[in-house]
Amino acid sequence: MCKMSAESNLENGGDEGAGLNKGILYLFVMPYLLIATFAFLWYKNRKDTSEL
Repeated sequence: MCKMSAESNLENGGDEGAGLNKGILYLFVMPYLLIATFAFLWYKNRKDTSEL
């Protein structure tokens, strides 16, 4: 039903489909950005334990 509504809107000159695509990409990318941020912060703040 959602797909039919988006296709119908695009056929009639609307732009709801573009917003829907941006929302899907946002939801897809955010977990990877969060994991990459935490990995970078961990890497920068880790202590060198090889001196012990």
